[in-house]
Amino acid sequence: MSTQPNQHRQPGTLVAVTVPLVLAILTATLALVLVPVCTWLVYRISNLSARVEASQGTGNEFLWRRLTEAPELFGKSLDISPWLWLPVGWIVLIGAFYLVFFMYVREVRSIGWTWAGCLAALRAVVVLILFLVWLLPATRVVEWSEQRSRVVVAFDVSASMQSSDEPQQDSPDATRRSRQEGVLDFLFREQSAHPAERLIRRSATEELGDVTGRAGSTESFLTRLLQNNSLYCYRFGEQLDPSPWDIPMLRTDEAKPRENPDDQPTASLPGRAFWEDQLQPRTRPPLGQGVDNRLLGILAGGGARAEQLESIALNGTDRTAELTALAQELARGVEERAQIQSRLLNRTNLGVSLLELLRKESGNMVQGLVVLSDGRRTAGSDQELSDAIKEARRAKIPIFTVGVGDYREVLNLRLVDVLAPGRVQPEDEFPVRVAVEGENTPSEQEVKVILKIEKPNQPAEEMEQRITLAGTTARLASGAAEFRLTNPQQIKGDWKLTARVEALKGERTRGDNLSEEPRVVKVEDRKLAVLLIASAPSREYQFLRNMLVREGDKFDLSIWLQSQSSGTVQDIDPKKLLDEFPTELRDRDEDPKNLGKYDVIIAVDPDWRQIPWPTKENQGGKPTPQENLKRWVEDFAGGLILIAGPVHTFNLARDKDLGLIRDLYPVVLDESSSSFIVMDRPSKEPWALNWGPSAPAQPYLDLTDSGDRSRVLEGWEEFFDVPRDPETNLAETPAKRGFHVYFPLRDAKPAATVLARFSDPDRRYLTPQSHSRQPFFVTQTIGKGPVFYIGSGETYRLRQYSEKFHERFWTKLIRHMGKGDQSRGSRRGLLVVGSRYVEGDTVEVEAQLLDAEMRPLQLDQKAPVLLRVIPPEGMTDAPREWSEGLPLKAQSSRPGWYSGRFQVRRSGRYGLELKVPGSIEVLSGRFRVDSLDPERDDLRPNFAQLHRMASESKDVRLVDERKRPALMQALNSARDRMLAQVRAMGLAGKDTTAENDLDRLFFDLDTAHWIPECLPGEIVPYRTEGRVTDLWDKGITIFADLDHPEKASGPPWVLVVLVVLLSGEWLARKLLKLA
Repeated sequence: MSTQPNQHRQPGTLVAVTVPLVLAILTATLALVLVPVCTWLVYRISNLSARVEASQGTGNEFLWRRLTEAPELFGKSLDISPWLWLPVGWIVLIGAFYLVFFMYVREVRSIGWTWAGCLAALRAVVVLILFLVWLLPATRVVEWSEQRSRVVVAFDVSASMQSSDEPQQDSPDATRRSRQEGVLDFLFREQSAHPAERLIRRSATEELGDVTGRAGSTESFLTRLLQNNSLYCYRFGEQLDPSPWDIPMLRTDEAKPRENPDDQPTASLPGRAFWEDQLQPRTRPPLGQGVDNRLLGILAGGGARAEQLESIALNGTDRTAELTALAQELARGVEERAQIQSRLLNRTNLGVSLLELLRKESGNMVQGLVVLSDGRRTAGSDQELSDAIKEARRAKIPIFTVGVGDYREVLNLRLVDVLAPGRVQPEDEFPVRVAVEGENTPSEQEVKVILKIEKPNQPAEEMEQRITLAGTTARLASGAAEFRLTNPQQIKGDWKLTARVEALKGERTRGDNLSEEPRVVKVEDRKLAVLLIASAPSREYQFLRNMLVREGDKFDLSIWLQSQSSGTVQDIDPKKLLDEFPTELRDRDEDPKNLGKYDVIIAVDPDWRQIPWPTKENQGGKPTPQENLKRWVEDFAGGLILIAGPVHTFNLARDKDLGLIRDLYPVVLDESSSSFIVMDRPSKEPWALNWGPSAPAQPYLDLTDSGDRSRVLEGWEEFFDVPRDPETNLAETPAKRGFHVYFPLRDAKPAATVLARFSDPDRRYLTPQSHSRQPFFVTQTIGKGPVFYIGSGETYRLRQYSEKFHERFWTKLIRHMGKGDQSRGSRRGLLVVGSRYVEGDTVEVEAQLLDAEMRPLQLDQKAPVLLRVIPPEGMTDAPREWSEGLPLKAQSSRPGWYSGRFQVRRSGRYGLELKVPGSIEVLSGRFRVDSLDPERDDLRPNFAQLHRMASESKDVRLVDERKRPALMQALNSARDRMLAQVRAMGLAGKDTTAENDLDRLFFDLDTAHWIPECLPGEIVPYRTEGRVTDLWDKGITIFADLDHPEKASGPPWVLVVLVVLLSGEWLARKLLKLA
């Protein structure tokens, strides 16, 4: 009997017992060790990222490096997604699983499905682990952070913000609240207490229900800003302060209102004292007095520097050099800070400051920029401000503007001028007029003017007068006090007159209530040199000559009677009886033929053709007498009295060669044929004069010596004895006494003043230009000299009525015309300079210099004209050339004129001295330099500009959109107040544009509490990835601290697991007697 081989080889008894035991032990080991470990590992990995994110700090997160890092080929990164590795790995993994399955399927015949499945599972686990190792498991250090939105607040801390809008108080101890103090009050004010807000809240609540509660909460403005955003604060003036301060967003407990308002502020929100120091800067840091200057900077340096100083001091060795270097370094820092403080105060440059701020903050999640300012820009340009607005739009940062300040019409009196003659006789009574202007004063405001008189070697005297101001414009009123000074003691010399206006209650500035410099009146008994010219010995000439001869102690008379014959006697020194017009013009002397000798010329209808005029033959040579006469009036302040007549004045109107003479007349002579009608009019009846509005102000018309302005014309009315219309005060009928004729005129020149007109109302004789009655007394200042025109030679008729009237009229008129002006102090030159400048201005000086013959002075370039500048007292750093003399350059286009310039950098009173070459005369001048303070020169806020700067209201979203209607009410309220202020300042249509018609985020301090409602907070998380640490190659202790895998020790855990698995499979195969 044959035996068949067994198709299935069965294991022996030992094998059948051992293999299941080994597999059971191995399975139990895997179940007890690997499964909990893997479960715990998966749990740790799955929660790692969540824990890192929740901690908002630094931690580790799990990742597969193969799926997160870019693939590389030969060391170069490939631009493909790393996730492409995953399908490749799955293909390889499935292939490996297939090989394992195929391998153990063949073993099923030998060991059966149970043993083959167990061994295949071991091999599959090894393959899976190798696949996971190939994916490169690792941990990565991750830092989680967040960026919170911020609000940037820009505070204007310039000098205008430190000023007050409240009126000046009379009490020296009274304090006025500044604009910046108003800002401080607003920052810490509990908003619910404000009546304007309650009105808005009530209106909004009626329409929307109670949705405005937060805008009216009891929290301060700063607290409400910090509830949603952190706060960054900047100061600006002429520049942006480079050192801002920040306040983090308040925690919930800090944001709650304090039960007691006096409680200490939280650590996050500084108290009011801190804000006062920031918003009210001083030019220099407050350093202690009595401390060595070398250590002042160290004391201001802070804790770190103090510790450094202490360490140096405690060191026993000599460390003087190190201490000095430290002190110098700190002093430089303090000086730089002081310069910044000064620039913050001196100017306001909105454009540059905001543009720099926006560029610094554009990348910082700025929810809004809040600008608190009065809007007054004193530096920079409109283009810079426009660029700042464009930058804000580009960065999508809304601008909120808060207008600070108020425009109040504060009373202000200003002393305009003190008017007085430059020269008088000792026996003269002369007027002094003090002009006063009032700003924002009522038209009937009464003010007191005080005139101080300082006489040589006499105690000062004061005179007072109350005047009533009359309104001139909507905001201005003016008036003048008139004092009449007498000199009964015949005191000679320079009288100094100063005036002041008593300040009104509440006046803001009082420095302009005083006269800047005393007005000097020269009281001297020098006779006035008078030249009397007449074409014939008319009655007017005879009575006038007799009066001047009688008053020989007052007048030095010379006569040119054009019709005289040899041997004529005129009751004067024959040397002063001229046979021609003076041909020379030079400095004053006793030569009657020198035109420069005379103070006044009286021309009684002269034949002007007897005075040579410029012709082509003498052009460019010596000046003609007519040219000298014109220069004598215009440049040397000579007084010219012109009396018209029927003969030669008629020829003057028509002679083309007498243009220079006609230029000196204050009237336009009528040369037309219609003038014959006027000259042929009946002249039997006397007519009075109708007075112009300026006549009562002329002291030489006071025939009665009343000294009262209201009675100046009283003597003339007594002489005329004519009824006048009670409404117009015009005489319409012939007078009892008066003047009979006049020379026909086309009219007075535009710059002339008509003091009186001939009263004949006949329309045939009216002036052809203005159709008014013929001018009779006309005055005008031509250049420097006064000119007086009389319509006919009939003033002798005054003497027929009253000899005193005639004498007073001519004495006063001649003295008035001979006083000239104060610049006539030197006859050899004139120094021209402005009266007031500001620091940094360039002073331009011109000098007109004449030689001994009063011709333009021509100097050799080697002999320069030197101008000496006298600086103010206490100025020690004046340029050296000021004392040595600044050279003046000759002006090629103006012979005899020299000019120069220099810059003044300090305020004060300056003097000028220029010695006339070839003469002992010295020209002098004075001027004043004021401190430049544009911040306080104009304190009017410019809310219209702030309104245009603000963003449109539609550009912001609110914390609660239901409150938008109430917000719009607040914005409209602020805009209405802005427009009201613009109208009050008279700038409507000037400061406002079409941009001001839009709804913009412009607020005032009454409505600015709405700003926090427009600034919702925002938080953006940020993730920062650090180093990566592989997990597969770390020691077996890695699972003890998975957050720090680099601390693991022992053999690699992957190797241990693979060895255990492969060893178990190998042992099982051996026991099963598999290959």
